[in-house]
Amino acid sequence: SADPNKELELFDVFFELHASGAEFRTRQLALLSAVAVFKDLVPGYRIREPTEVDKAMTRSKGVLTMEKYELSLLAKYRRLLPAVEAAMKQYPKVVAPAL
Repeated sequence: SADPNKELELFDVFFELHASGAEFRTRQLALLSAVAVFKDLVPGYRIREPTEVDKAMTRSKGVLTMEKYELSLLAKYRRLLPAVEAAMKQYPKVVAPAL
């Protein structure tokens, strides 16, 4: 099985290719690849940012590691969503099947 933390690093590559890829097709495929990877990584439960109460509690190393991963995933989602929304407006027939 793949390491989810390593796969999160792929988003930087996808975002770079989407932003500055030489060809339109490259930019399009980078975005679609990011969506596919994100769908594989997203857990089956709701991710939320920890509250001040949560932060004040003592948590195990495992919980802190999971929380860091979830917050990284949430940050990637917040970066990915505007790009997907813009692509959906311009090219719905290309992007919609990936969602």
